[in-house]
Amino acid sequence: MRRIIKGSSLVLIGSVFFRVGGYIFRILMQTLLGIEGYGILSTVLSFQWILILIAAAGLPQAIAKFVSQHLAENNKFMVKQTIITSLKIMIPTSIICSIIFFYLAKILVSFAHLSPNETILFQVVGLITPFTVILGLFRGVFQGYQRMDYLLITRVVEQFFMILIVTILVLIGFGVLGAVIGSIIGFACASFTAYIIFKKKIKDDLKNVIKPLKAVNERKLAKKLLIFSIPIIITGIAELAIFDTGNFVIISLMGKSAVGYYNVVSPVARLPLIISASVAISMLPATSEALTLNNNNIIQICNICL
Repeated sequence: MRRIIKGSSLVLIGSVFFRVGGYIFRILMQTLLGIEGYGILSTVLSFQWILILIAAAGLPQAIAKFVSQHLAENNKFMVKQTIITSLKIMIPTSIICSIIFFYLAKILVSFAHLSPNETILFQVVGLITPFTVILGLFRGVFQGYQRMDYLLITRVVEQFFMILIVTILVLIGFGVLGAVIGSIIGFACASFTAYIIFKKKIKDDLKNVIKPLKAVNERKLAKKLLIFSIPIIITGIAELAIFDTGNFVIISLMGKSAVGYYNVVSPVARLPLIISASVAISMLPATSEALTLNNNNIIQICNICL
């Protein structure tokens, strides 16, 4: 129970920080790019989040679930194997998604009711997937280890460098393109930070693990990871559709400026989700561990929280 409360509190603090940083980012972009430029950026970033979700294949949550399960079993080999197998799935998926997104850029521009000159924005967005996949992998591991402080650090780094670099690029004249590039660099900095944390804090824990006598069926493990991730992808796309469909409708009916105004105020509607999402992130590994150990007390606590 203490770990759930501590983890939820840390994630809640991180989420509040992330939201505040997001508001600062929105105000800066609206001021520097103008309301129409910010409307274009908001539309492009909507597609960016869809790309990130598909490229990661819902695996960060699956990693968290199975890592916590195998840690409860004291099976460090399967923890390591889960990470390796997930990486083998996520890297090819991210590359394929980037390539597809690049060649679909012209179609997406037309769908978003933007001008052909803005095609490059969608092409550049595809470069974000390798960094988001690496970041998602390590965040899933941190969540599985129930080290929400590590997860919080990566969020702070992502937000700080994104705001800093985006602001610099926009100020020196790169406009909306600079904002898109800056967001990619923010994810790159966070993924590098996550790797450093993993290397210093967790990697040694997985060295010299004892291999089981029976060889692990990696295909079966990959199947389990993907089956668990399918509902996550569907839910994620549904959530994005709820919040981002308005961008496409508004820009087609009212223009780019209207989208800008809409995205300045719409995040207020998402504030109630901060608390529930913070609890859910901490509960996933805790529940997985409890089910593995048949700890009914923790399971009942998780049910009460739900």
